[in-house]
Amino acid sequence: MQTAPGNAKYTINQIENQLIVMIGKLSKSEAVRKVNTARVCCLNADQSTDRQTRELMVIVCRYVRKYEKVNVTREDPVAVVNVFQTLLELFKDEKANTSRNFEESLDSKSLGRLLLSQVTKIGLDKVCRPKL
Repeated sequence: MQTAPGNAKYTINQIENQLIVMIGKLSKSEAVRKVNTARVCCLNADQSTDRQTRELMVIVCRYVRKYEKVNVTREDPVAVVNVFQTLLELFKDEKANTSRNFEESLDSKSLGRLLLSQVTKIGLDKVCRPKL
């Protein structure tokens, strides 16, 4: 960066944002690869509201892998989900749920459905999805 000419520093906002998105995708795919080859794994999910009052859910995988003959427990985030937006997408084809209030859609059944849909979307459904 210090020795590059002014037109080759790649510091334009659009390029920086693209780099951030690409790094995020690479990090997620590496985390998914590690979880898929792990001996044991589990999902943790936590909700919080951000500054723009969006309800967000962070999905984290905790897993055990063998490194140099030692079992090591790791934890990697694999998704950040906008809860209301994702639930609207899940329920848009169900006429009975279109009249539901946002607060009503935060029940355990809906959040469980959201979590399972994200696990499938990410590619962890064969490893972390519970057998019902």
